[in-house]
Amino acid sequence: MRRTPLKTKAPRRTKAQSRYFKYHPRCRVCGKPACDVHHISGNRQDDSDENLESLCWEHHRGDRSVHTIGIIRFCEWFMLTKDLKWQKVYDKAVGKIEFNRQMEELKGEHDT
Repeated sequence: MRRTPLKTKAPRRTKAQSRYFKYHPRCRVCGKPACDVHHISGNRQDDSDENLESLCWEHHRGDRSVHTIGIIRFCEWFMLTKDLKWQKVYDKAVGKIEFNRQMEELKGEHDT
């Protein structure tokens, strides 16, 4: 089932976000007109250009969005794993999963 907003208010943006949005009006993934500025690192206080990305509603909040499917699958599905902006946060997320897997293995070895 596809979710689409019926009526949405324009999101509040900081001056830095508005400036970024002005020069990047299209979704990074599909090229449709963007409606949101996404904070790649998750830090909403960091409005540097390296941390901002313009996304359409579907890729920011929809069924195939970064917030719905998670950063790892989002980067892999839309081939952003080697994009310099996204690579750092992707590598960090993958590293956390790998670290947790290794800790589980060590815990299993210790319990036996």
